[in-house]
Amino acid sequence: KRRIEFVDKINEFLEKISNELNVENIKIKYIPTYDNDIKKSFDQKEKLDILTQVTNIGTHRDDFKIYINNQNAEEYASEGQSRTICIAIKMAIKMYKECITGIEPILLLDDVFAALDTSRIERLTKYVKNAKQTFITTTSINEIPHELIQDSLIVEIDSKKGE
Repeated sequence: KRRIEFVDKINEFLEKISNELNVENIKIKYIPTYDNDIKKSFDQKEKLDILTQVTNIGTHRDDFKIYINNQNAEEYASEGQSRTICIAIKMAIKMYKECITGIEPILLLDDVFAALDTSRIERLTKYVKNAKQTFITTTSINEIPHELIQDSLIVEIDSKKGE
């Protein structure tokens, strides 16, 4: 029940983020391995559990699917859309954490602009600018929009300087 509630809350944040980033509608669907009557589900799988010597249902076997515009993202999403989905989910979890604790967590985006087209980068830049504390890593500072760089502390790590 808690996992379903968590996914529902994340979906609320994903809807908000999708609208703010002006990207496709992103949704997560939780797929439990059991139905509402958990005992009945376990009873039905008992013989299989004994035969395989593993518990074949339960939260450790549950899964989720991600949808973009009501289509399975695994089959439908482009590389840029997949990257956007990952970023949006990360931001939704950040918003969830902030909602629960009242503290805005640090946002870490690793090589976030790779595989994104110009319009996605522009929309993400506007969104990230509003975060209080964001760390962006990249192999090339040229990938980071000037709008983000101008008000940022830049730390350059050069492995050759230590030699």
